[in-house]
Amino acid sequence: MGRHFGGGDGTRLRELSYEVSGDGRPKQFCEFFGGKTLLAHTRDRLRPLFLHKNTFFVLNKAHRIYYRRELSDVRLGQKLVQPSNRGTAPAIALAVLEIMRRDPGGTIALFPSDHHFASPRFSARLSIGHCGSREFVKTGSC
Repeated sequence: MGRHFGGGDGTRLRELSYEVSGDGRPKQFCEFFGGKTLLAHTRDRLRPLFLHKNTFFVLNKAHRIYYRRELSDVRLGQKLVQPSNRGTAPAIALAVLEIMRRDPGGTIALFPSDHHFASPRFSARLSIGHCGSREFVKTGSC
């Protein structure tokens, strides 16, 4: 199952995000490249790799104004909304626990939505590793 991270506050690029968007939105909701947000680019990269029903989004309730329209085609049960930003580790834990609850034998892939990959060969750069008895998919850019 693919899992998007979209709940961070984007503080490191706040000034650039403000220049691009005109407001204080986090970078994953800014249109830096090609008229699409970083979240939209992430979805585009993952669309050929994962079934829509197996894609989940970990989000921050405070960012609803930014993702509401963009994720309007995503079922409510696929949006794992945190009450507030608690950082990356709790977001990962939330996603992993929820996916394991739904599909104990499933493969879990984690994809931050606040990064941009210029290479069209994204899926070819995925490497598969094993962690105990669970299989995790990790991008080659970490």
